[in-house]
Amino acid sequence: MGMLSAKSRSDPAVAADVFQRIFAKASLTSKRSYIRFFAEGLAYLFQRHPDRWGVTLSDWGMRLNVGWVECLVLHSGGARVLVEKDAAPTGAGFEEQDYIRARSCKMTTIPLSELQQVLPPLVASHHAALSIAAKWPATLSIRKAHSTGVTHYLSQLLGRQISGPSYAQSHKHVPSDRDARPAVLAKNGIEALALDGSFGHSIALSDVCVYTIISPENLLKETPFFRENKRWVSALKYLREAREKELQLAIIFANASQCSELIAWSTLKKIKIVGDGSTEYSVGNLHDVGALTRQDLIVLSTRQPIPEGHIKPYVLCATPRALNLIAKDPHPCQRESSDGVDNSSINLMGSEGKSSLLWHLHLERKSQLVKARRKPPCSPKVGLLVKFVGLTSQPSMASAGKDFVKCTT
Repeated sequence: MGMLSAKSRSDPAVAADVFQRIFAKASLTSKRSYIRFFAEGLAYLFQRHPDRWGVTLSDWGMRLNVGWVECLVLHSGGARVLVEKDAAPTGAGFEEQDYIRARSCKMTTIPLSELQQVLPPLVASHHAALSIAAKWPATLSIRKAHSTGVTHYLSQLLGRQISGPSYAQSHKHVPSDRDARPAVLAKNGIEALALDGSFGHSIALSDVCVYTIISPENLLKETPFFRENKRWVSALKYLREAREKELQLAIIFANASQCSELIAWSTLKKIKIVGDGSTEYSVGNLHDVGALTRQDLIVLSTRQPIPEGHIKPYVLCATPRALNLIAKDPHPCQRESSDGVDNSSINLMGSEGKSSLLWHLHLERKSQLVKARRKPPCSPKVGLLVKFVGLTSQPSMASAGKDFVKCTT
C-alpha cells in the first residue's frame, strides 16, 4: 500500500474510490464537511499561492503539501490539519512536532466523526498556516506527485471548477453539463445529496444487486411502485445494509419477453413486503446497461452465472465489476437490440423521470422458426399484437422475409 501510479492519480474515479473507502463508516455530514473545507483551502491557494502546492493521492488517503510542509492529511483514522497556533480556536489540541519552515504552526488531529463540528472554526487558522508554508516553493517531488484526479473529482462533485496549481493547468478539467448534476446546492456551498444517494454523477453500489424481469412498457409506466408476486425479504435486508454504508442497491432489468436481454438498471429506493406475499418496490432513474450481459451476473447462492434457461424474476447476484464501472458515469437508457430475422428492437430513453418507448416486434408466422430463433423464450407469448400493419414485401428481405407480418404496439 502507498503511492499510486501517475495514471491512477490522474483518474477522478480512483480519487472517488479512495474517498469512498475512507468515509465508508463515517456520516455523510462528515464527508460533506471535509470536502467543503478541502475545496475552500484549494481555492485559497489557487488565488494566493498558485504554484506553491500539490495534492498527492495514495491508496490509503490523500495529502496536501504547501512549500515543504504537509498541511492537510486525510486517512481512515481522521484528518490532520495544519493551523497557525495564535489564530486557532481556544482549546484546540496540537501535536508535538515542530515545523522548521512553518515555525508558528502546529498540526491538529480530528476523528472523522468530529469533522462537522471541528473543521468550520479552523478555516481562518488553516488558511493562515497555508500562507506561512507557501513562503517556500514546492519541491520538484511534490510537483511531480500532484494528482489531477483529485481536483477533477471535486469539480464533478461540486459542479464547479476546482483549479489545480498553475504548473498543472495544462491538465485543467472543466466540468461538462453531465458532470454537474441538476441539483440544488446547499447553503454551505456543497451539493446536496442526490436522490440516488451519490455525490456528483457517480453512484456508489453495494456488493449485492437484484436481477428481475419486466416488460419495457411496464418499466416506463408512470407508477409510484412496481409489484412482484414474491417476498423480497433478502433484498430488503441488503437495501438496509447498503443504506447504513451510504451505498446504493442496484436492480438490473431483463426483458420479460426475452430474458437473456438486459434492458436497463437502476437503484432501489423502497421495498415493501405486502401481506398477500407479494412485494412492492420503487426505483430511481433508469440507466443504460452498456455492454453488461446476463452472463456477468453471478448468483449469490450458487456462485455461478444465471442459468441460460432461467425465466423467473428476482435473483440476488454479486454486483458485477462492469456495473461498478458503468455506475461511475451512468447514462440514461438508450438501448437497441436486433437479432436478425426475429427482430425485437427496444429503445428506452429516460430523462428526469420522463421516458418514451419505441418497441417494434416483427413476428414470424411459422412457429417452428420462432422457436428456433428465440433462445429461450420466457413465455409462449411472443408479443402483444395491437395494430396490424401488413405483410412485409421488401425485396431486400428476399425469401427470408416473405412470410413476415409487421405489427406495432
